[in-house]
Amino acid sequence: MKFIITENQQESLKSKIYQIIDKMGLKKAIKLVNGFDNLVRVLFGGDMTRVGEIIELPYFMSLNKLEIPSDRWEEIFGGIFNQDVEVIVTGFVYGENGYEIYREGTDGLYEITTYYDTNITKLIEKNYLDGSSETFNYTESGDLTRWEDSDGEWQIRKYDKNRRLIFREDSDGSWIRREFDENGDLLYTENQKGVWRKYGYDENGNRYSWSGSNDDTDPKQNITESKSNLRWLRRRDFKQQMSDQEIYDLLKDIVVEGGDYTDICNYNYEGGKDDYIREIINGSIPTFIYSFDELGYSYTKDIEEFVYKLITDEFHKMISDHYENYLELCDE
Repeated sequence: MKFIITENQQESLKSKIYQIIDKMGLKKAIKLVNGFDNLVRVLFGGDMTRVGEIIELPYFMSLNKLEIPSDRWEEIFGGIFNQDVEVIVTGFVYGENGYEIYREGTDGLYEITTYYDTNITKLIEKNYLDGSSETFNYTESGDLTRWEDSDGEWQIRKYDKNRRLIFREDSDGSWIRREFDENGDLLYTENQKGVWRKYGYDENGNRYSWSGSNDDTDPKQNITESKSNLRWLRRRDFKQQMSDQEIYDLLKDIVVEGGDYTDICNYNYEGGKDDYIREIINGSIPTFIYSFDELGYSYTKDIEEFVYKLITDEFHKMISDHYENYLELCDE
């Protein structure tokens, strides 16, 4: 039944509806005005794209609970995500370029993603079965600037004009600052402990550190620092079988986390699997290296190549199996 009110009554009724929504819920408000269409007409002048202002996450569960007809959903989701969308009523929303921007399971868990010019999607919000959640913010280029979870832990990141990471801070109080020259060569690092390093380069372009906060020796004597730290890591690796369980578990967690944050469906094309594996490995390398002072303050190509081989030898099959196991979900 169509609900008709005068213009003078609308503002008063609108205020009353919002009060009912706050105190008794949206479903009661819909019943008060004899239907969802009437509610949208009173609150938003019939503009269905504004419904996202009053429905709660998880969206599909809310829409079903409120018995909002599915033929209204694309317009509603279009307003929520501010773009033309395709809605699959089983729990998927795809954006203008065909990439998945929202996913919701039957249990109400949901993920919100966005995408950038690189055609790579990035998580904005992720929820878990235990009720916890994570949120993510990015630059316009798609570089992570802030991560935060529902327990209050967070990390912030800053980049230079060439998208190189120059500052990272964690909620535990730890931080690291880095400076580069115009060629992208690392010049300076410093952390929350007051430990700092300045870097220089010999005539062959090989990097060494000098003038460190706990290092007053001649610069030339420190040219082997990175080699010493590489040996530090190698002592914990035996024929590519990690003997230090704590380090092995950390490396595995970093690789698994990279898989969780990288949408397999973006690589659902011929040859895409190799690109997926390559992104997981390449993204895990600096995260692992900068987890250790022994490695991060003398980051060199040798260390990077060693960690690349280590991840490839230890976890290539795990990454590949993860891809194969979840690829079929892209067609649902």
